[in-house]
Amino acid sequence: MQALEGIIIDITESKKQFLQIQYLGAHDAMTGLFNRQYYESAKAAMDRKGEYPFSILLADINGLKLINDAFGHAAGDRMIIKTADVLSRCKRTQDILARIGGDEFAMLMPHTGTEDAYRMVESIREAFAVYNASLKDKAKIISLSTGSGTKTREDTDVAKVEQDADANLSLRKLLDLKSHHNAVLTSITATMYERSYETEAHAERIAQACEAVGRRMGLPQKEIDKLRLFSMLHDIGKIGISDQILKKTDKLTPEEWKEMRKHPEIGYRIAMSSPDFAHIADYILTHHERWDGTGYPNGISGEEIPLLSRILAVVDAYDAMTQDRVYHKAISQQKALTEIRRNAGTQFDPAVTEVFLAEMDG
Repeated sequence: MQALEGIIIDITESKKQFLQIQYLGAHDAMTGLFNRQYYESAKAAMDRKGEYPFSILLADINGLKLINDAFGHAAGDRMIIKTADVLSRCKRTQDILARIGGDEFAMLMPHTGTEDAYRMVESIREAFAVYNASLKDKAKIISLSTGSGTKTREDTDVAKVEQDADANLSLRKLLDLKSHHNAVLTSITATMYERSYETEAHAERIAQACEAVGRRMGLPQKEIDKLRLFSMLHDIGKIGISDQILKKTDKLTPEEWKEMRKHPEIGYRIAMSSPDFAHIADYILTHHERWDGTGYPNGISGEEIPLLSRILAVVDAYDAMTQDRVYHKAISQQKALTEIRRNAGTQFDPAVTEVFLAEMDG
């Protein structure tokens, strides 16, 4: 009897392991939805059955890279899991829902014509609108673009149906993406002001001073516009630095300083994630470089540093010296100007420094 009991236990454990392996082979580990491999085989099987019409719905999360760069991959993963949850609540019993890529989902809908597929698309949009309306933190808004294609006849290739769904999705994405990026970036900027000593007033002061220097240097209006936008967003990478470092009143340790110096690169990645801000990404990356090559993150020097970054470096340093910060008290305007003049040719571009000093002299 004991031997028989041992065999039963062994078989039960083996069956459990087999079922677990079988489940993992067909499902996405993060969301619990079906995976791409299962989706492809189910799509082929549905096509072979020849039961028309059937529809394919594709969905993409907009701006996931922006969320990953701004708030970290854990925040991006939470967004993927929540998207899977909302989509699962929208699907019907007979539908097959799969995660087929990092930010991509697909739904196979048997016995579903064009109109019913469109109704599913609208149902999904409404479900996400309700979820987004419930959020206090607008950076967590999920912008999902969807598109569908329908097979109504045997002689239509299923690949063409999927292409139609993808084309519809791409068209929708063009309309959805811009508004989503703007909403998320507004939230990121607000969070930056809340979390660090930087304020909107600080950003506005720098923007005005940079614009004045740029005009005095004869920059065209297009460059002035870039300079203003860059001034407002130059420290956006600080969203990725911990509160303990940003608000520390004592001197930073070497390890903390190493973390703080990452903010231009974080800011660069955030800006590059947005079509509206990619054109100022290089300026954000280089705004802590120094004329003598001892700055960071890349240690470039002189005119290798973009001009707009060289302008902001002078203006930002002056503003930092003349305003109270958590780590120092403000110094007088005259002392700050003396310090700027003293660092021309080492920290600052000498030509930009001269223009800035002339502007400050009125």
